[in-house]
Amino acid sequence: MSFFKDKVQSAASLEACSSGNNAEDAVTAIKVVPVANAAAANIMSVTNASLAQASVLTIPDPGAATANFVLDTGTNATATITTATITTANVTNLKYGATPVAQVDPASCTITAAAGAANTSTITVQLKDGAGTNIARSLPFTVYASSAANGLTLASAASTGFSVASGGLSLNNGAAVTTSICAVTSATGGCVLSLLDTGKQTSYLVLVLANGVKISAQLSAGSYG
Repeated sequence: MSFFKDKVQSAASLEACSSGNNAEDAVTAIKVVPVANAAAANIMSVTNASLAQASVLTIPDPGAATANFVLDTGTNATATITTATITTANVTNLKYGATPVAQVDPASCTITAAAGAANTSTITVQLKDGAGTNIARSLPFTVYASSAANGLTLASAASTGFSVASGGLSLNNGAAVTTSICAVTSATGGCVLSLLDTGKQTSYLVLVLANGVKISAQLSAGSYG
């Protein structure tokens, strides 16, 4: 049975006593050692939220002489974890790699169309991470035109089709671009495409990424010059 002392007259240490391997070898198992604060009024309080049940919190063995608690703010808001088994993780802005970089979040990316030159729709693609920040590197993507809002039906071939107008590189190398285009963004994750179609057909633009898709608002005749 463990307990904390009710009062601490000295700021040197706060101890909690715990039974050891048996009732005869009680040992001091937990010690909280405060350090000098920048000001006397800077007191740290540890409290709990209102509990709906009795709870036991267990501090696991860190397997090392020193370790840190991970907090949601402050200098220990991040930690290096060598191995972990996670069943479900909700991550807003995922970063990984030897030098961790933010990953593309399809839902945060944008693909918009506006009237350009005659019979042309200017399409602006911007890749973003989960925090909504523009990706700061070149990445490949595909855009195709769909006649269905869910992107599962190809639109009819455009009269001329897609091309890269600025901020990227087409990877089609002479392949037909009347229904889709493969390209690479600029170093800031953006690319401007042109879609030339004298028929000015109604369609949706589907941005295809390695981990998902983003579908544009519906294009209409007004989306072309």
